[in-house]
Amino acid sequence: MQALTKGAGALRDNPRIGFRLAEFEPRDVRRVILGQYELRYELGEDVAYVLRLWHTREDR
Repeated sequence: MQALTKGAGALRDNPRIGFRLAEFEPRDVRRVILGQYELRYELGEDVAYVLRLWHTREDR
């Protein structure tokens, strides 16, 4: 839980750290791997919206 919290908190300082997902363009949707979890988020003007969080062993 601490790794997820720390990783998500890093988005505050480096919001473009994640890999941009082209299939969602023109929206700025990105993904970042935090330990064994994948976090997908969308960048707004002054905020990052968490869209999904799941364990990488799940078939998504």
